[in-house]
Amino acid sequence: MSFGSLHVLPKPGSTNPKTFAFGITKQHISIGRALNSDVRIQKRNVAVHHAEIIHEENKLWIKHIAHTGETFLNARKLEKNVSYLIEQRDRIRIEEREFRICYPPDSEMALVSQHHHGFIYKVEVILLLQQFQSQT
Repeated sequence: MSFGSLHVLPKPGSTNPKTFAFGITKQHISIGRALNSDVRIQKRNVAVHHAEIIHEENKLWIKHIAHTGETFLNARKLEKNVSYLIEQRDRIRIEEREFRICYPPDSEMALVSQHHHGFIYKVEVILLLQQFQSQT
């Protein structure tokens, strides 16, 4: 079951337009530097356990749980251990890594599982779908 997706956006000024997405497939998604994080960000200023996304009562919430670093929902800096409601297409920023939330899940999204270093990631094939649709 999917509760939506967390899209990794290209860095500002990047010439690579590819977008990747993590499927939100469980009630609790961990974000941080830890090896077992659902969304791993390997940056020095990102805490081992930095933030979490929670699916509760058909809504998504984000909570900054780190003692260090910052988490932003749109342009708002999150306070530690306070849950913030995530709306469709909101943006989350941790360090220079930015994500966009898409939920409820779009039935037309194509998610492909990719095995990488012992972790299962969901990779959204947006560009391929867009290219295919523009050719037909």
